[in-house]
Amino acid sequence: MVHDHAVADSVALPFSVKCFFSASLICLSLCYWYLLSGVTVFTDVSNNISDEAGSGATRRVFYIPTRDGTLTRLGSHLQFDYETCPRSSLMVNGSRDRSENAELSTALHDDCPKVYIIGAKRGGTTSLIKYLSEHPNFTAANINSSHHALAAGETGYFSRFYYKSWAYYKEQFIGDGEVLGDSSVNNLVNCHVPGRMYKACGENMKSMKFIVLLRNPVERFQSNFRFRVFNGFADKHLNMSYFVDREIDRYYERLLKRGLDQKGLENHLNELLCLFSPAVNTIFEGLYLFHLHYWLCSVPAENVLILNSEEFFSQTAEIFSEVIDFIGLSPLSNQTTQSIISMKYNADPALELEDPKNLLSKTEYLRIQEIYQPFNAKLFELLKWPDNIWS
Repeated sequence: MVHDHAVADSVALPFSVKCFFSASLICLSLCYWYLLSGVTVFTDVSNNISDEAGSGATRRVFYIPTRDGTLTRLGSHLQFDYETCPRSSLMVNGSRDRSENAELSTALHDDCPKVYIIGAKRGGTTSLIKYLSEHPNFTAANINSSHHALAAGETGYFSRFYYKSWAYYKEQFIGDGEVLGDSSVNNLVNCHVPGRMYKACGENMKSMKFIVLLRNPVERFQSNFRFRVFNGFADKHLNMSYFVDREIDRYYERLLKRGLDQKGLENHLNELLCLFSPAVNTIFEGLYLFHLHYWLCSVPAENVLILNSEEFFSQTAEIFSEVIDFIGLSPLSNQTTQSIISMKYNADPALELEDPKNLLSKTEYLRIQEIYQPFNAKLFELLKWPDNIWS
């Protein structure tokens, strides 16, 4: 994972000022969502996957989650309005004219990894890539990583180390499995990544698989802070109260104001995506709606699998089997699966053992939850998730 050292010194804001900021942010959130209200919600069209009506031709059959009540979603089940996509997005699924990217259609490299777990950070990505690495036909990048800023399975190539050679990138995959996988989680929030992948892999992206795990963004916010402190990426004297103030008042407010200022620009969504360094702005990482929208605009919908992190944590065997099926790997026996998922990786420290200064107070939790609420509401509508799963 990529982390920047946090700023250690700050002057505490008066309570009245914090209240003003909080109220302002709620209003700004609602106003800004109005600007994006043109994003069309997803509609289940899974019943139309098998055969084209009246054509007599059989369409390609894609993986379909079948468990009752599952929150797992496949992009091709969802009707998406590509007219809402930024001009810079790739449209490699052929739903729109790709003439702007015609010069990129020929791949520079024919050995691109097939599987990318693109995020979200602190959403269970390390466990998932570790589990997959136990499959005999799968090779994960840096699975035993000792890099101070990269977790197991991560390369950071398309987000942080893009200046390095392709040979360097491929050296990160050591193993006998034919299917290669990269779980660099900053890929989800970095708007440059899809274009860089397309430049490197061209039309091969049509056969690449992209997996997204989405965790309650408030819990993810807290987990990310605790992880940074625990692993020395943030000053040990930094407390959660200051971190919340900094992330909201300094970064998020500016992000919203910048977005509002750009409301007249056709590509304002793309501009918003590129405003801040992903490793700095923890609030922005949890605005899944923006990031998911951009990726759906950039890769074939049938190649995107969206998982709910909480469901992955509680129903690990079932979700793991779904992922194996989605990737196209051979199924594992129940005994093998249970053995693999018995291990937990990169987990949060136990709450009861945590210093209280590293935890969100109830007031802070609700403050962040209010900011995310309008964006989560649209996300739930998008994915047809119950609106109370992150309450």
